[in-house]
Amino acid sequence: MEKATWRPAGDRAALVRLAGGGGAETARALAGLADRLRRTATPGLLEAVPGRETVTVYYDPLTLPWARLEEVLAAAVAGAEGDRGGGAGAVVEIPVLYGGEAGPDLEETAALVGLSPAEYARRHAACEYTVLFLGFAPGFAYLGPLPEPLRVPRLPRPRLAVPPGSVAVAADHTAVYPGGTPGGWRLIGRTPLAVYDPAREPRALLRAGDRVRFRPVERAEYERILAEQRPAERDEAGEGGRPVLLVRRGGFQTTVQDLGRWGYQAEGVPASGAVDPLSLVLANRLVGNEPGAAALEVTVMGLELEALDDVAVALAGADLGARRDGRPVPPGVSFVLRAGERLSFAGGPRGCRAYLAVAGGVAVPPVLGSRSTDLLGRLGGVAGRPLRTGDLLAAGEASAPPGELAGRRLRPGALPDYPPEATVRALLGPQEDWFSREAIARFFSHAYRVTTLSDRTGLRLEGPEVAPCPGRELPSEGTAPGSVQVPGGGQPIVLLAGCQTHGGYPKIATVITADLPQLGQARPGYTRLRFQAATLAEAHLALAEQARFLADPGLVV
Repeated sequence: MEKATWRPAGDRAALVRLAGGGGAETARALAGLADRLRRTATPGLLEAVPGRETVTVYYDPLTLPWARLEEVLAAAVAGAEGDRGGGAGAVVEIPVLYGGEAGPDLEETAALVGLSPAEYARRHAACEYTVLFLGFAPGFAYLGPLPEPLRVPRLPRPRLAVPPGSVAVAADHTAVYPGGTPGGWRLIGRTPLAVYDPAREPRALLRAGDRVRFRPVERAEYERILAEQRPAERDEAGEGGRPVLLVRRGGFQTTVQDLGRWGYQAEGVPASGAVDPLSLVLANRLVGNEPGAAALEVTVMGLELEALDDVAVALAGADLGARRDGRPVPPGVSFVLRAGERLSFAGGPRGCRAYLAVAGGVAVPPVLGSRSTDLLGRLGGVAGRPLRTGDLLAAGEASAPPGELAGRRLRPGALPDYPPEATVRALLGPQEDWFSREAIARFFSHAYRVTTLSDRTGLRLEGPEVAPCPGRELPSEGTAPGSVQVPGGGQPIVLLAGCQTHGGYPKIATVITADLPQLGQARPGYTRLRFQAATLAEAHLALAEQARFLADPGLVV
């Protein structure tokens, strides 16, 4: 195995880098190292995710201190020396119907490189590709290298939704889309195989290090294989719990969230979860739930619910003007929502998200161990989407009758404030050497406005430019909530819990985990953010202090 180095990538991740150029051998070495790390079963090691030239290792510093993690990394690297990633990977054959409706871009793509559509398809199928890594969406595998004569740029305008199974090319990669996601790659064909199914084992058709061959098929064989596919049907609304809430209006964007879906980013599945996990835990404490029970993440305004039965509920996070049959309901207090009563959100002056916890937790089917809604992969929650009019929500088994859970309050001062200008602490890097000293100084000394283009995936900021030094391109690597990516234009993007698993923009800094709740409450078009430099030790201390705060038995009175 190539010589490995590692460094912190924020306060909950390490970036392990191999020298080797990101080719097939490197991909297999990275896949082998990631597998070896997973097999250690080290407490606190959450997952290991291969990228183009790196493995991103996510960990819980309260269980696995940085010094101990370094020992684990050193042992894994030493144990993997010479195995070149554990072999050449499996060979996977993928049938493809090229051109026509299945490949609407084939004709134009072939013309760009001076080939006929038939010849382009023949050459595409004649190659063997290596799965370099999975990212962007569940099961989306970056395959390469695409031969030089077949390389074309991305589409000038991405599609809003790509059909499932679409075989695509862009630059030196080819891939198969899982379907439903936006996409800017050129579609040259389609396979009848499902590249990802959370109800199947293995879930992903491809894994890092595998070798892939495409086999051209005619329409009749394509239809036959497609008919043989039997995807498992999943319940969209509940799992047999007691229906307690009817959605009258879904609001701006209301989703079911818990503390996230860890362990599947190597398959391209984001962790997702609440963008303000602190408020989710506080709301759950008020109604006697486990800290990570599923709740509703209410964004800005517009949600209206009707109770179908008496149920204890509580709000934490931003005060979004909640009204119970017209009467104001403040955050930080549990109460019984009686059958027939309505709870609505008109919006408030500060913050962006409220968390509505229901006694027993929101009972939607768990997907890969979590009930969180992943909007990019369309997994979890209610059919992987925001709530809409007519949805029914069930609750699990409550810890006590509704009346006994009502009237519980958070102690004074427990609810955070969400000022119009917030300061969050951040660790430098992991790509600080891509930026000039002047750019780094500007980043830490000026305020940035959160623009209206922000959402659950990230906050797009507007302020002084901090563009990376020109002439370099970062190979895609694992990302995490709090990562501050900087595209070529120099305006930072701070990733949130709904972000993709990988990104190719250099990261000037990473917001510490303890301050992620402030990011989740930053209101687009209103909040201004300042960044304050912190150390790894300070970040871990702040996280430990937050954990002690949440575990305090006197938090709820």
